[in-house]
Amino acid sequence: MYPLISFNHTLMPAQEVNISPINAGLIHGYGVFTTLRIYNGVPFQFKEHWTRLEMHAHTVKLDLDEDIETPVHADLISLIDANKIIEGKARITLLERQSPFWQLGEKKSGIDILIFTADLQPKSIELNLTISPYRVLSSPLSGVKTNDYIPQFLMLDEARRRGFDDAVILNERGEVCEVTTANIFWVRHRVLYTPTPSTGCLTGTTSGLVRKLARELKIESTTGAFHAEHLLSAEECFVTSSTRELVRVKSLNHKQFDAMPNSIFERLTLAFKKYVHKVTYPR
Repeated sequence: MYPLISFNHTLMPAQEVNISPINAGLIHGYGVFTTLRIYNGVPFQFKEHWTRLEMHAHTVKLDLDEDIETPVHADLISLIDANKIIEGKARITLLERQSPFWQLGEKKSGIDILIFTADLQPKSIELNLTISPYRVLSSPLSGVKTNDYIPQFLMLDEARRRGFDDAVILNERGEVCEVTTANIFWVRHRVLYTPTPSTGCLTGTTSGLVRKLARELKIESTTGAFHAEHLLSAEECFVTSSTRELVRVKSLNHKQFDAMPNSIFERLTLAFKKYVHKVTYPR
């Protein structure tokens, strides 16, 4: 992580951030966040990330100011400039201050806004996945990117202990939901499939862009609720996220996905790279 962060619209060294020990975001995980990719010093798809973050904040009853988007965007740009980031990632976190169960003197209502940046982790060329033995259950927080990521971390750890890179998560109905920290796509008979939000998956900003690019490339695509058998009968599979972009899946359990020339994955990857270059590397 870079040394400077933005805390409540002020740039400061990370070690100087003063968050109350009873901040509800800290002790209850009461908050939401989003992680953006930075290309050429530009926060990619900020508007899409903010729209989703704002929607998730309203879902968990965070009290946002109506005009907060503009100053947060300005804070992010200032932070990227101050940390001299060309390629990297940024996280915007909204934390509820007031705990309903713990008080420390005077009540402090409202939210804390924390933005920090970091280098990218090495990107995998391909992934070997397994189906997690754990399930996600439908709840009011299904598809909401809250600060509580412990279930995903435990699922990822279980998969890695068995020698896999990541895990496909199913919901309580046995429908494919997502990978622990990414969305998933697969191809059957030249049709592109991905889970619908009703499965409980996160509506990813990169997955939304991939679906848009698929339409432009005249690739037939559909969203829906599909069981694992549908995924296991696919010819191609890949995952998407803001920081990892598009990554090909090599295998799922004992199912192998062979790399193919002019595959839908390759076509979408090329289109994605061209789109990024167009919007973040202006002439």
